[in-house]
Amino acid sequence: MEFVLLLTVSFIPLFISVSILFYSKTSLTKALSIFLLMLSFWQMDIAFLYADQMLSLQAIDLLFRILRMGPIFIMPTMYYFSYYLVKENPFLHRFGILFNKPGMWLFTIISIITYLINFTSLGVESYRFVEAVNVSPSHWIPIYGPLNFTFIINVLLVFINWFFLFIVTLQL
Repeated sequence: MEFVLLLTVSFIPLFISVSILFYSKTSLTKALSIFLLMLSFWQMDIAFLYADQMLSLQAIDLLFRILRMGPIFIMPTMYYFSYYLVKENPFLHRFGILFNKPGMWLFTIISIITYLINFTSLGVESYRFVEAVNVSPSHWIPIYGPLNFTFIINVLLVFINWFFLFIVTLQL
């Protein structure tokens, strides 16, 4: 039941993402669409951890690792928003030292490396099953490997990029 609810919630940004592409094809709306798609994948990867009554652990593991692209690749997407604003607004060029093409490539490469680590036992070693208790449903919890810090750094960079995006938008 919880799995179905969580998965259903993930469809909201997915449908919005797809519908945005039907109405506009600018680079900013494409980036917004990718952002919403990654947000949807982030919710889905959590949802599949609650699918213990419907799927095998092997299927949950594969789907969790694939959909982990959501929280990982949302970081360069957030960076792109700041990069786009700086590039398109001449009065924001002072932020160009922080938001530029090499930075975009760097954050994309960091995300790709983090995503590839995710597919090894260095990223996620195994899973521990948590039985249902009171109002907490049963679910799997990932046991992270020694290189999981790359994922933590990646998520931290999401929040740092969000902070800088907030500062840049205040200048508009």
